[in-house]
Amino acid sequence: YETLSQELRGIEMLGAEVKDLSVGLTVFPSYLDGNSEVLLSWTVAEAEIRTFYTPHSGYRHRKPVEGRTFTAVRTPAGQLRE
Repeated sequence: YETLSQELRGIEMLGAEVKDLSVGLTVFPSYLDGNSEVLLSWTVAEAEIRTFYTPHSGYRHRKPVEGRTFTAVRTPAGQLRE
């Protein structure tokens, strides 16, 4: 239990949050197009982050990340660069 707790704290210190240990669901706060708050979602069964969802819509309404731009911090309007 202590080892697991330490590992989870380490993940949280990186800015991620483990949502479901049974599937290894981890989310990473981000901004879609530098403006809209979203959560990038990943499970241990996936090789990479493939989906995201808004905090209001929930995991069941996730969408593919392909072709979209994400930033770690909010970008002032008009300053997003590819």
